[in-house]
Amino acid sequence: MIDSKSIINWYSKTQSIKKTSKKTGVSEQSVRRTLVLAGLYSSPMSEKIFELTQQNLTPPEIATQLNIQVKTVQGYLPYQRGPYNEVTINAKNIAKWRKKRKNIE
Repeated sequence: MIDSKSIINWYSKTQSIKKTSKKTGVSEQSVRRTLVLAGLYSSPMSEKIFELTQQNLTPPEIATQLNIQVKTVQGYLPYQRGPYNEVTINAKNIAKWRKKRKNIE
């Protein structure tokens, strides 16, 4: 599992979210979120969402106000379930299953 430091290093080399995503194998949304949280990336949308979170609005309230989906709002917010580089038991089981399936095919 790749950590945020590696994502930041790749982004500093590529200066592209898309290229960083390909190099690290992490989704573009996760790369963007990591960069926003590190203060290395901003956009008008990320700035609006940050502004509204400072007003203690919930993600559904922000989504309604900006006329976007809640998932879009969540893509710009810090992770709520713990550190990014922590691998859950479920994630380990899925990886094991995928590896087994790949060997069968």
